[in-house]
Amino acid sequence: MIGDFSQVNALAAATDRLYVVYPTALAIWKPLEQRWEVPRAPRRPDVLRSVTRAVVDPLDRSLWLAAGSAWIHYDPIANRWDEGVMAVPPARLPRTSTTVEDAMRDLPQLRSLAPTVATGPLLTRGTITAAARDPMGNGWFLGTSSRGLVFFDRMATDVHPMSLGLRGDVVGAIALTADGIWVATENDGRHPASLAHLATELDVSATVTGSAARGLPFNQVRQLLVTSDGVWLATDQGAVHVLRASDRIDRFGATNGLGDGRVLSLALYRGHVVAGTMRGLSESHGDSGFVSMAPSFADPVYSLRANGDTLWIGTVRGLFALLPGSDEPRMSDGFRLLAGSSAAILGIGYVGDTLVAMTPSQLLWRDPRSGGWTVGPDIAHQVGSLVALEPTANGAWVGGTNGAAFVGGNGTVLQMMLVPGDLPGEVTSVATRGRYLWIGTRAGLVRFLLTN
Repeated sequence: MIGDFSQVNALAAATDRLYVVYPTALAIWKPLEQRWEVPRAPRRPDVLRSVTRAVVDPLDRSLWLAAGSAWIHYDPIANRWDEGVMAVPPARLPRTSTTVEDAMRDLPQLRSLAPTVATGPLLTRGTITAAARDPMGNGWFLGTSSRGLVFFDRMATDVHPMSLGLRGDVVGAIALTADGIWVATENDGRHPASLAHLATELDVSATVTGSAARGLPFNQVRQLLVTSDGVWLATDQGAVHVLRASDRIDRFGATNGLGDGRVLSLALYRGHVVAGTMRGLSESHGDSGFVSMAPSFADPVYSLRANGDTLWIGTVRGLFALLPGSDEPRMSDGFRLLAGSSAAILGIGYVGDTLVAMTPSQLLWRDPRSGGWTVGPDIAHQVGSLVALEPTANGAWVGGTNGAAFVGGNGTVLQMMLVPGDLPGEVTSVATRGRYLWIGTRAGLVRFLLTN
């Protein structure tokens, strides 16, 4: 479970590790290897929220935590959590730990720089919440209330961010790459929108938050599209382009050729980025912006899928196709004959060579030989209204308001994960590659290991 890691409650350092206590998870930084271990979550999700102090046991390098009158112990070797009431402190619990005041005494310049060090996105005022001395003597690890973990080098005048996890809980969209996953989180009233890239094994991460004063230029995001030069985001404020290895962020709206500033879907078609908006289709033409692909077509475009020379278009009135040389999307004859063909198409993909379209309640399957369509069973009563589709070679993962499910090639639900037992919140996005399944929710990102 990967969630909002912008607040640090406590820190504790040993020679070979740094424990970082977030409100929902425990992270371990390995300084000699310069990598993170996979975050650990206690059995009770809220048990870490009130932690104020952390110390490393000198005998076995396990972790002791103080949370009011309660104590919490974590054994990293057994991955075991224990807790109790601190009527009498455990015998082996060290009675001293470093504090923020210790760091300021060691680094006098930190006292005046503290407000800047703790300033978060959109110039959010924060505080330094915890401090742990670098065992190598090069400086201090500092926990903050809005910027996560940072490192203050004693020879520097600023801090080095040590990114991990997300900068918000509401995952709007995800996109997998060969080396990891891009995750866009939305503005939830407490955290501004952000974009993060997490390595597949979660040992390295980086965050894109935009300018310090304005942040990223959107509040909500529907889809991510990774291209050779960066990441495109379909947002409520247009198509946003984040360039790789650069601080440059471009936003394209209705004044740049989009039919509408609300972008719902994206696809790479014939070498160009295509944006589906609340009013039709537009195609990118580099820095000059977008141009309309179908001037007479003004329907909301909820989903897109390019396959060869065909661009499949999911709309409120059903599934359409755009072919080269045409500027008018057309509904195929087979789909036109389908009962309920006017249902909104929210997702499009291929299971093998079979085209699959997702409505709010079921999957529609197109026979690759005959072109005929089959209506799958209603699965919304099991996982809620469908919002996300991720096809695989043998079936499709779907996500809904109540959970996620794997649907076989015959439309049968073979596996389910429901809220709140298996997932922390309403599903917004699903993606899978290799041995992992990733599910974005409105309460964080979840990674599952696929065992068969």
